[in-house]
Formats: sequence, C-alpha cells, structure tokens
Amino acid sequence: MKTILISVVFAVSMVSTFAAGDIPFFKSLFMGDEEYVRQELLKCKDVESVEIILSNYDAYDDDKTYNIFVHLTESRFITFSSVKLQAYLRGSRNSNNFPSIRISQINDIVPLERALIPARINFVHNTAQYDFDLQSLHTSHLIKALPELNMNNILDIINNFDDVYAYISLLPESSKDHPWFIHFEEDIPYTESFIIPDIFIDGVPFSIIEYKNEHDFFDPKREITWEYRYKFYKISVERGINEYGLSPLRIDYKSN
Repeated sequence: MKTILISVVFAVSMVSTFAAGDIPFFKSLFMGDEEYVRQELLKCKDVESVEIILSNYDAYDDDKTYNIFVHLTESRFITFSSVKLQAYLRGSRNSNNFPSIRISQINDIVPLERALIPARINFVHNTAQYDFDLQSLHTSHLIKALPELNMNNILDIINNFDDVYAYISLLPESSKDHPWFIHFEEDIPYTESFIIPDIFIDGVPFSIIEYKNEHDFFDPKREITWEYRYKFYKISVERGINEYGLSPLRIDYKSN
C-alpha cells in the first residue's frame, strides 16, 4: 500500500512538472510524437490534413528529421522541412526551438534565401572567409521579416497563411546565373562598414541582417560581432524540380 501511494504521489508531481514547463510529455508518450504534432497542426486555421513523413534518421544519434505537408482549404498548401519533432515537443511556443526548420514550398512557389555568412574567422587579424549559399527559406528568418504578424512558430505561420503567401509571392525571381554555393578564399577584414562581395550585389535589398557575437576558442573573453546577411527570392515548383533538383516538392498538391 505504501509503495502504491508513493507511486501515485510521484506521478502527480511529474504531471505538474511537465504541465508547468509546457512539455506535452504524457500526450506524446501515449499518442506518439508524430501523431501528437499532427493533431496540434490540425487545430490551426483552415487546415484539412497533415502528413508527417520521416526524411532522415541518424541511428547513431537517434536523430530524426521530418517533412511536414499541410493541406488547407481552397487548395492551399505548405511544406516544412528539416523538422525535428523533439524540438517541437520541448516548447512549441518559441521560435528559438525551430533553428533548422525551413519552408520548402508554399502553393506553387519555392521560397529561397541567399546567405552571406562568415565561415572561418581569424581573431588574430580580425578577418573572415565568407560562404555564399543558396538554401530553402528558414522559418526563423521569415518570422523576423514579418514582425507585424507577431509570429513565433510554424503554427503561427499556418494561421497567417494568406499574409505569408502574399509576402513570398512578391519576392524577386532567383536568377539561374547565381551559383549555388561559393566559398571566398580571400580573407575579408572586419570593419564597421562591411564590404559586400560584388557577386552578392544584384539590386535586391537584404531581407534580414543579423549580428552575432563570435568568441575566440583560445580566448573566450575575446569576441567580435560579425554580420550575417540574407536575401529572399522565389522560384516556381517546376524550376525547383527541373533546374535545382529540390525536394520535397509537389506539383499535384491540389489533388490531395
């Protein structure tokens, strides 16, 4: 009897702990992570169906990444990729829990971002080598670009689908002439007025400029603030498939 009583008290205390931390532990435990997230997304405005498909599984780290296909009323559609469900379960109300999630497709558009970010930093000479990369649009960057919508996560993006689509549909078309990836071997000195490589200048304004403090590995007290710059573009689903070989893209999403 004493053992049963202790078990009951422990269970109640655990429920209180998880509830206070906004962690859906027991729901995900009994429903499964995939089903729990699917049910949460189905609560969003105008959502008709949700598909959650495993895209990558690292058995060594037990790390699973998913693609989430969301079908809304009036043949509207959005795909989120690079989704880690455990990050979602740790706290779905904070966009900081979605550092890797990208929007792969929204209706007939593939949103892209070109990133100019420091790849190798030399703290001795205050210089860096930069990477110029083309990638799917990060949800965290979209959220920062649309502060007026007060979005914090993918639930908010779905609930503001029409405004998000209107914004993405007006983005400039990405040119085929731009390379997919470039690593600049030249060391670029850090200055208050960052000198942008010519290849990144195309008349399109920067959508996001972030500043991050980078710490010297050998001297943690030493840090430099570097710029991370992003430009947003769009291409059609057909171009994404035929020219870039992107996935997961769906041409026939309206039939679902």
